Amino acid sequence: MVCFYGYLYHWTVFFEEITANVIHTCSVTEQRYRDMLRDFVIPRLQQRRCLQDFIFIQDGALPHINRRVKHLLRQHFTDARVISGHFPTAWPPRSPDITPSDFCLWGFLKDNIYRKRPASLPDLKNRIRRHVLDIAADSFRSAVENMVLRIEHIVEHKGGHVEQFKCYFFILFNTHKAY
Repeated sequence: MVCFYGYLYHWTVFFEEITANVIHTCSVTEQRYRDMLRDFVIPRLQQRRCLQDFIFIQDGALPHINRRVKHLLRQHFTDARVISGHFPTAWPPRSPDITPSDFCLWGFLKDNIYRKRPASLPDLKNRIRRHVLDIAADSFRSAVENMVLRIEHIVEHKGGHVEQFKCYFFILFNTHKAY
């Protein structure tokens, strides 16, 4: 998972390759991740003239903390604007109660997508895409605002888990139609 907070961006990506006109889902590798950042994410942020305002947050997955990826992140975001393992400001390991995608989005998606078992991997991907696109921007904004409150609560509890700290905007997610 990778989060981009500034103008409120959040990307969750399926890594796919096209070979002989067939799309294959593939694993996230350091090279694929770096290529995505270099060829898609960073140019989009530059086009929007907001790269310098962004704080880049990522978990400690091995492709995220590879030497070449870290070099690319330092080059474009500097150490001061990257929160990640192997950077001065590390993202806490095993911290699912902090990120909006972990404390609200995944539960919402799982509840809605698995109401009826997906027939295939393409069906699963299509359901995920449809449900994510159906979430109102205000819901994502609320999630980020809630993230600030959750982090303050974590600091008050000296880094302890705060799953008991409810996600109050879940109602916004649940007002959308189910597929």
